[in-house]
Amino acid sequence: MSIKIRSTRLTLALLLTLIISGVCSAEPPLPDGRRFRRIVADKYPTGVYIGGTTGWRKRSNGAGVTMDREFSYVTPENDFKQRRIHPRPNIWNWKEADAWVEHCRKQQQILRIHGPIVMLSLG
Repeated sequence: MSIKIRSTRLTLALLLTLIISGVCSAEPPLPDGRRFRRIVADKYPTGVYIGGTTGWRKRSNGAGVTMDREFSYVTPENDFKQRRIHPRPNIWNWKEADAWVEHCRKQQQILRIHGPIVMLSLG
C-alpha cells in the first residue's frame, strides 16, 4: 500500500512539474489591434517614451519580445555595468553592449544605459 501511494504521489508531482514548466515557458499570445507603441506615438507626437528593462539573454523571449513589439525605450539590466564591460584591468568586453546598440537601432528604440563606466588609474 505504501509503495502505491508513493508511486501515485511521484506521478502527480512529475505531472504537475511538466504542466507548470509548459505554462511558464509559453510565449504570450500576440495581441490583436494596434501596437501600444503606435498608440502612444499618435497620442503624444512630441515624444513620450514608454519602455522597460531586460537583460541581453532574456530579450529574445517573453518580456523581451513584448518590449520589442510594444515599447519605444529600453534599459538593459546589467549589460553596461563595469563588471561586464571592463571586468579586469586591460580586459574589455563590448560584445553585449554593441549588440544592444544594434538591436535597439533595428527596433527603433531609445537605449538608456544605467551602468556608468568608471576608469580607475592603477598606476
